[in-house]
Amino acid sequence: MVLIGGVMFNFFSRKNRNREADAVKEIEMVRDQACQKIIYLEKELEKKKWELEKIKQELKSRNNGERVRTKQDEIIEKNLRDMKRENDALKERVVLLEEKSIYNNLLPKEHSYKIAIEKYYSSSKYSPFLDYIQVRGKQFMCQLEPEDFKGIEEIKNYSEILKIYERFKSGKMDIEFKVLAQKGEKIGKIYSKNRKFMNYIAECEMEFMDDLKEFNFYTLLERDFKNEQIKELVQKNDEYQNRFKR
Repeated sequence: MVLIGGVMFNFFSRKNRNREADAVKEIEMVRDQACQKIIYLEKELEKKKWELEKIKQELKSRNNGERVRTKQDEIIEKNLRDMKRENDALKERVVLLEEKSIYNNLLPKEHSYKIAIEKYYSSSKYSPFLDYIQVRGKQFMCQLEPEDFKGIEEIKNYSEILKIYERFKSGKMDIEFKVLAQKGEKIGKIYSKNRKFMNYIAECEMEFMDDLKEFNFYTLLERDFKNEQIKELVQKNDEYQNRFKR
């Protein structure tokens, strides 16, 4: 159970699946809004600092190099202080959202779905590490062991690579990966080319591959799907579940 805003949620109950997905979206939305506000405030801070410096230089030249403090200076400086306080508060809020996320410290043994190493280390700067891991025959994060990180200290960005792994092992991940570990990929990503099926999924308010785990695809016959179409859908689901379901 997790306490958010005074409300208790059990996010691992099948009964609360939709509520869980909504909570994820809400947290992501709040975090994104806070991050956008931070970017805006930082730009405004730079703008105000530049304006203040410009005013200082103008006043200095008018008074033969002597600095004269004006009311306008005080107003701009006060605005700068207020904006900085708001900026710092927003940054703290983002950190809190990350630390208090609904799947906080989700240990690998609790994952329902495997996460591909290449997805977790998606940045191109980790390419040397991915090449090394591929040679060792590792595909998923849950397959990695501390031994995989020994003797490769010379690999570029090694410290960062190791830190990411250690955080993963302790259950500290970004929300998107925590959702991926519990719910699987979004259905739209796996079935993106099948518009008819995606329209049906939208009507049923299903979003993640975990929602299809016990889905009877042959009920689609009632929606004018042909047997061959259904077989293709079933095959794609089986391939995904067999590869990623734990």
